[in-house]
Amino acid sequence: MAEIFDSSESESEFDGFELRDINAAEERYLQHIDALNNIDSDIEFSDVDSDGNEGFNSDDDNVALAEIARWGDELRPVQINDFTGPRPGPTTQMDKEKTEIDFFHLIFPERLCSEIATQTNAYANGRQNENWTPTTSDEIKAYLGGQIVMGIIPVPNMDMYWYKDKLFHASSLEEKFSRNRYEELQRYLHVADTTQKSTLTSTRT
Repeated sequence: MAEIFDSSESESEFDGFELRDINAAEERYLQHIDALNNIDSDIEFSDVDSDGNEGFNSDDDNVALAEIARWGDELRPVQINDFTGPRPGPTTQMDKEKTEIDFFHLIFPERLCSEIATQTNAYANGRQNENWTPTTSDEIKAYLGGQIVMGIIPVPNMDMYWYKDKLFHASSLEEKFSRNRYEELQRYLHVADTTQKSTLTSTRT
C-alpha cells in the first residue's frame, strides 16, 4: 500500500484513487489472506474480530470489496408469523354512556371492595382498637379513589388535601372522611385474611 499512500510533496491536488490502484490493493489484500490460510497454526481465526465486527471468511476471498460494501436494490419478503398468544387489548367494551365510576369498577369491582372492607375490619378488631368504626364498601371505594386523586394532584404537604380554604382546595377528600379517619384506613387496610397461614408460610414453618 506504500505506493498508493505515497506522501510525495507534489503540489498537484489529490483527485482520488484510480481504479487500477484499487484493484491492485485488493489483489494484495487477497494474497495476504491466502498466505494466512496456508500457515499451519493451532490458532483459529474467528469470523468475528475482537471488536465484535464480522470479518471476511474464506468464502468471501474471491468477492470484490466493492461488491461487499454495495447496497442491494432487491427487496426480499419478510415472513412474520401470526401472534398465537392471548388476544391483547381491552376485554370489556365501554360505550359513551359509561361514567368514571364504571371504569373504576373495572379495576375495583364491588366484590373486591366488600372483601377489602371485611378484611380491614377484621384486622382493626384484632388490634383491639376501641375507637375503630367499621368501614364499608363505599368508604373503601372513596379511599381508593382518594389514592388516585393524590396521584393525579400531588401537593407538598398531605394536610393540603384537607384545607378548608377553597383557594388552596386540591380535592374533595374532606367531603368523604376526615384526616384522622383517612389515617385509620391507611393503618388498618387489608385485602386478605392474615389470621390464616398461607401455603408458603406453612411450608416454611
